[in-house]
Amino acid sequence: MSAAGLLMAALNAIWQSALLCGLAAVGLALARANAATRAAVWTVVFLTAAVLTPLDLFFAPAVSHGPSAPTAAARLPAHTHLLAAERFAAVLPALHGARDHSATVASGLAQRCALPGLIVWCFLTTFFLLRVARATLATLQLKRLASSLEDCEFATSLQAMASAVRQTRVGLSDLIDMPCAVGLRRPMVLLPRALFERLEAEDAYAVVAHEVAHLRRRDDVVLLLQQIGAALFFFNPFLRIASRRVDFYRELACDDHVITTRASALRYAQCLATILERALFHRRSFAPAFLQGRTQVFARVERLVNWKEGSRSMGRVAILITLAVCVTAAFFIRVELPLLGSGAVPHQDRETAFAAAAHNLDDDTLLGALAAAGYRITPDDAIALANAGVDSDLIVAIHRSGIERPSKTEIIEMADAGVDGDLIAAAARAFGAAVSASDLVRLQNSGVCGDDLADITSQGVSNLSVSDVIALHEAGVDGDYIRHVTAATHGKLTASDVIRLHEAGVDS
Repeated sequence: MSAAGLLMAALNAIWQSALLCGLAAVGLALARANAATRAAVWTVVFLTAAVLTPLDLFFAPAVSHGPSAPTAAARLPAHTHLLAAERFAAVLPALHGARDHSATVASGLAQRCALPGLIVWCFLTTFFLLRVARATLATLQLKRLASSLEDCEFATSLQAMASAVRQTRVGLSDLIDMPCAVGLRRPMVLLPRALFERLEAEDAYAVVAHEVAHLRRRDDVVLLLQQIGAALFFFNPFLRIASRRVDFYRELACDDHVITTRASALRYAQCLATILERALFHRRSFAPAFLQGRTQVFARVERLVNWKEGSRSMGRVAILITLAVCVTAAFFIRVELPLLGSGAVPHQDRETAFAAAAHNLDDDTLLGALAAAGYRITPDDAIALANAGVDSDLIVAIHRSGIERPSKTEIIEMADAGVDGDLIAAAARAFGAAVSASDLVRLQNSGVCGDDLADITSQGVSNLSVSDVIALHEAGVDGDYIRHVTAATHGKLTASDVIRLHEAGVDS
């Protein structure tokens, strides 16, 4: 994970979020969905937009910033076959051109601004997260300082109604101006003391029912996720748009609940207007609040005045919109359609282009031998193999032997150990296709060459393993001694038997 990659993922998430918001807005405009359904759809949009950046970062195909064609060709070692070097340099310009074609001005700016941008991002994110934490502590303080309902004729029934949902308590506070529901643990509905003293019983029931509806819907949890997401990705304006839509329709959904269970629409509108008289503006706290600003309150009052009974269930169209949002987000991640390019060709595309070009080369070159053996390589892989001294003869020997194809790292280890074609062929004849690159390296490091291996394994010793061959060789046993003792004993000997005979000096 690089700073540039993180910055590009964040920038790509902005326009992807815009498309998701547009999709939800158009779909809901065409659908006859109630407020609860619209709140649910916008919640899905917000949460999906919030995870686009980490998904873009961790699931998008990796990119590699390879060198230009001339630079890569210059890095080829002097001992590389001249024909391979010339053809290798000829393959790279096509890749280089593709990389230049995909690069954009935005990606170049992202490379230059990656580290400063990441520092600013971390600083501001920390600042906003600290604000969320401070608001959380403030709400806990509000709950601790709240007093129980004063004795009145409807206090008991009001508390009973609230406690039916998540054991919610109702309290009074002199520190707030607006009603609010405070979660997460041991939730409480807080009412301003001065407001409670002015409300009639029916209005008090409506206010508390609205806040309890928030807690029933787990809006306190959703709001916490909203605030964390907004703090992490504060630079994404469409995330804020989705969050405001969630806030608005969440309030409308709770209004609908009050009207259908407790109060008439006009009476509740009057109650809302009474509360509005006390404060047209308020600063939203950690918990879902009763009001969200003057414009939204006016819209809510107007809706209540013109309120009509609607469907209370989630329609099929809304479900389809939610599925479309999720599928679109998955399409962004899996197919990767970045408006801002990364300035590099993905590994998979570079491997495909490089392998296609390498297949046209002869197998007497390193690239041609690798392609014939079925390896999919990048220019960087080929350079690493060449720098390690891997030549076409080693690759051809591996391919023709039929052994399990070693990885590129294992090929380099074999070349470093000095494994040659003779040892590979002898090991394949002696042990079959199951012989591994590590077995070949062990044999070579123990001084067993191809001729030694063929001599030892062809004398009839039963069940020989790589370790047995190494033990026989280190004990000084050669093929002639094995042939002599097996002929004299008229039976199948194991490697340990031969070593014991040799160490005892029998016919040695």
